[in-house]
Amino acid sequence: MSASRSTSVFGLNGWKRGRWPLLLLMAVVVAAIYGNGLHAPFAFDDHYSLSDLGFVETKTLSELLALVWSYWARRIGYLTFALNYYLAGQDPFSYRIVNVLIIQRLSSLSALFFLLAFQCYVLGRQRSGLIRWGFFGATAVSAMLAFGVKQNTVMLPLLVFLYAWVSIT
Repeated sequence: MSASRSTSVFGLNGWKRGRWPLLLLMAVVVAAIYGNGLHAPFAFDDHYSLSDLGFVETKTLSELLALVWSYWARRIGYLTFALNYYLAGQDPFSYRIVNVLIIQRLSSLSALFFLLAFQCYVLGRQRSGLIRWGFFGATAVSAMLAFGVKQNTVMLPLLVFLYAWVSIT
């Protein structure tokens, strides 16, 4: 690799100056789309995510975390709701802000950790030594986080297996 060419850990070139206005425009569009709904009351399964899961009855952070841990599926996803509830109560505005920042909570978090795990696996395959094992460790952590958000991420081991099989043959 030449000294004049800079790449990040993930092999991507940095943002060029001309792309920042596009990022700003995207942020303005997202704000315009979601802005009206930020103060809306809870709808659809929002109420389930708070009341029916038992968050409303908890009094302390340790009770809240114990409740979240009692769910075998979606622990990490529910943890985001629990922390949101602990910090802001049942105010719909705070949940909407977190949803916008995460870009619609559970699906985005599961996709984030799923893709991060797969990217770390691919990078681990391309490296050697301690860096390789660091990426494989990051793969395992990211995969566990993905599995804790949504069950559809169980496809990750199959994707890793297929990638390894195709790259060997």
